Amino acid sequence: MTERDLTLQEMRDYLDGFYRCPWEDLAMMRQAAEEELFPIIRRQTEMFLGTFLAAFRPKRILEIGTAFGYSAIFFARSCPEAEIVTIEKDEFAAAAAAGYFRTFGVSDRVRLIEADGLAGLTTIGEEGGAPFDLVFIDASKGHYKAFLDAALPLCRTGAVLLSDDIFQRGNTVTDGIDHRRKHHSAKKHMREFLAYITEHEKLTTTLLDVGDGLAFSVYKG
Repeated sequence: MTERDLTLQEMRDYLDGFYRCPWEDLAMMRQAAEEELFPIIRRQTEMFLGTFLAAFRPKRILEIGTAFGYSAIFFARSCPEAEIVTIEKDEFAAAAAAGYFRTFGVSDRVRLIEADGLAGLTTIGEEGGAPFDLVFIDASKGHYKAFLDAALPLCRTGAVLLSDDIFQRGNTVTDGIDHRRKHHSAKKHMREFLAYITEHEKLTTTLLDVGDGLAFSVYKG
């Protein structure tokens, strides 16, 4: 690890020191998830989302990749008038998330679709309904492009699409980490995805050094 890497990590640790979860019960869920190494949005990402949601106030939120439901609960708590639709293909994670939604009292506003991301998006499209204001993509990184393409027709003009963990712990950014090329395919797909969304004629996109990297796209319609 170089001196520059250490400085960057120290900066991120410093910023994490300002993190405060607004709700004690959700803070306890985060602590347990971090201790057990369960998938969860990073602290800086949550801080960004909290500020963004307070300003943007979306009414319909689509999440691709529920995991254990933390981010969906955060969306529901931050936007008490919003409807959240979240998709998860893993049976165990989906069952756990459904339980957490009931425990946290948000199951009346969070709809969980247990399906592969693309299948879930197809189901939503076939049902019709109001377009989404916000899409949060946090599932299989190799399928981000397919998820985004399938989600765009479900969005209103001016909708925001957030793609999380685009750095993949630095693997996307540099060739110096994956010496055994175990993650070569994931790196290739993510680099192609980032080129795609930054050049997409119907999107305005910026890439942010937040958490493990966040792509912020606005749909022009």
